[in-house]
Amino acid sequence: MKDCDFKKKIVHAAGTREPSSESMLHYSIYRERNDVNAIFHGHSESILLIAQKLNIQQTLKEEPYGSIELVRSVLDILNQNNFIVMKNHGFLSLGKNMNEAMDRAMIIYNRI
Repeated sequence: MKDCDFKKKIVHAAGTREPSSESMLHYSIYRERNDVNAIFHGHSESILLIAQKLNIQQTLKEEPYGSIELVRSVLDILNQNNFIVMKNHGFLSLGKNMNEAMDRAMIIYNRI
């Protein structure tokens, strides 16, 4: 991703694949957190159901995927959290590289 126009909801990217519906969200996290170089975005019903019990930071409410509202709700709780749950949607596991982000997600999953 090269840039993002939030008002027009346009993602400017280069590569062989089209940007996903969550590209604005990922772009915003990379822009906000210089320490993050990889985002493992997953959808695990098990993690969503147990997130509160495990004290995992969650967005306050469900927002439509790909929306500016979802971006804002994630940025509101992002801080230095490296694993967050988007209410009724999925999770974001952040890391310096994809192995670190995936390992962090697996640690949470294995706690279930």
